[in-house]
Amino acid sequence: MAGELLLGPVGAIVGAVAGSGGKTTFLMELASGERWVCQCSPGDYAGILAGLHNVMSERGRAPFNWFLAIVGGPLYTARYGIPAFLLVAVLTLFTYGLAWPFVSVISRYLDRREAELAEGHA
Repeated sequence: MAGELLLGPVGAIVGAVAGSGGKTTFLMELASGERWVCQCSPGDYAGILAGLHNVMSERGRAPFNWFLAIVGGPLYTARYGIPAFLLVAVLTLFTYGLAWPFVSVISRYLDRREAELAEGHA
């Protein structure tokens, strides 16, 4: 606390680390501008980071869009990685473009699979 009063947030971190006694100390800044100096065991800190990573990846992930999936075809599947894009592009080429509208179904499957994998790591 003395470090925060003297030097602000940087002082709070330095002071907390100096007196941590084997605990992990971190500064959490909320969207409202509030800053909290938190302390926990290293194992709990890893769990907190994993939880924050899952929340941030869900927020950063664009929702599935049927219109873009149908119009974009193989290009839309590129959001799931190069292997998915190549598979769908080859499928579309070998069917002379007839598979294009059905590529959206594959994209939807990949989107659901990605969401299930993200939930499994939560």
